Amino acid sequence: MTRTVTERTREVLASRRSAGILVLLLWEADTNLAAVVVHDDLTGDEFELLVDADLNPMNVYEHPYAHAAWRGIDYRTELRQSA
Repeated sequence: MTRTVTERTREVLASRRSAGILVLLLWEADTNLAAVVVHDDLTGDEFELLVDADLNPMNVYEHPYAHAAWRGIDYRTELRQSA
């Protein structure tokens, strides 16, 4: 049995950068799922939030840290590494 691994193709629907923080709203056509990726250049912190079907993707894009906190996601690299 052979297994084929394909790279996910995601389209950038929106992006913004402020104070070294990059926020991307991505959409994957194959699955019709949206995700928000956040990367902090200063600290190296990075996280990705899959957008639940009952949420507005633009709201998650505009408030990714609030959504991460609501989901209990610890996005701070230094705290994850020391745990």
